[in-house]
Formats: sequence, structure tokens, C-alpha cells
Amino acid sequence: MTNYLGTVRGTIATGTLKEIFTFTVPGVSTADAATTATAIKNAFATAWAGSPTISGLLWNQVVFTECTAAEILNMTTGTLKSASHVPFTPTLTGGASSGIPSQCSVVVSTAGGSKPNGIPYRGRFYLPTPGQTALTNTTGLLTTPVTWSGWAKAFFLALIANSYLPAVWSRTTGTMNLVTQVRVGDRVDTMRTRRNELPETYSVQTIP
Repeated sequence: MTNYLGTVRGTIATGTLKEIFTFTVPGVSTADAATTATAIKNAFATAWAGSPTISGLLWNQVVFTECTAAEILNMTTGTLKSASHVPFTPTLTGGASSGIPSQCSVVVSTAGGSKPNGIPYRGRFYLPTPGQTALTNTTGLLTTPVTWSGWAKAFFLALIANSYLPAVWSRTTGTMNLVTQVRVGDRVDTMRTRRNELPETYSVQTIP
């Protein structure tokens, strides 16, 4: 088995913001990097078109462009081999007509294996900007977190069917533990690292 860092890449508001986003799913496979990247792409496309699906819940300015797989050369330092890239042809686009600020994300939490104290190893990844229709008007919470968690389960099952076993990567122990649970809460979170991807335009007023 080879340890990989699998990544799904895309853009938000390609015509104006051109903001790049990624999310990663560590895992193990017996295949080479190019085959693994294709497996991740096929699994994502299967989940995208399956049921339940989040394709209609993501803002239509969200566009998925490619999947990559990079072999993890050192499990504790995170050193990676150069990635193999496989594009989505055609690209996959969200279906919601309006969205919320692009720094807002839906968080998928993963768990697998057990630490010496019995607590599972945990990971997470961020799905990009949901559409306004995915939120309640009164609270701003996700209307159907079960749809998002159901989609995440379907995506992971499709990965497994494509011989890519999703895992929680612990750099502390240098181990991969196969994912046994996915969770999605009803609160939209922010992916702070994405803030640096897009220069901010300020409106400045002098006082007095």
C-alpha cells in the first residue's frame, strides 16, 4: 500500500474573484499516483451525480476543475512527491443561483482508528461556498446537514469502490487510520487559510 494525499481543486467566481480552493482526503492505495488521481476524480463525479448530492446546494460560481494525488514520502514531516493531475472534463459546477461569502465553508469531519487513550484520530476538510438556499432564512444554519453527511458517505464509498481507502493522517504518530465515520454539523464555518488567496480591496475614509 502507498500513502497518498488526494486533492480536489476548483475555483470560486471564476469570472471575477478567481479564488482557488482545495480540499484533501488522505488515503492508501496499491495503484500509482496517476491511477489514484483518476480514481479520486471518478469517485467525486459519481458522488456529484448520485443521491444524495450537493451539486444543487453549492453556489453556481463554484467550479471543480481537477483532482490530484501525491505520494506522501514522509508521514511525519508531510513531504510529498510531485502530484499527478487529472482534470474534470467537463468541469463540475454548483447549481445554486446565489451564494454566501466565499470564505464560508461546510466542514466534513472524519474519524478513524484509536489513540492510546481510546479517542479516535480525527480529520476534517472544507467544502466550498454553499448557496443561499442551503441555509435557513431565520438562523443561517444548514437546512439539511444530513444531505451533506450523506453525500460525504457516498463520496467515501465511491473512493473505496475505486480502490482508494480514505484515512485520517496523523503526523504526530506518522500513521494512516482508515475512516470509519463522517460528520457534518449544521453550522457553516470559515476556512481562514483561504483569506490569503485573494487580495482584498479596501474603502478608506480619512478622519476628520
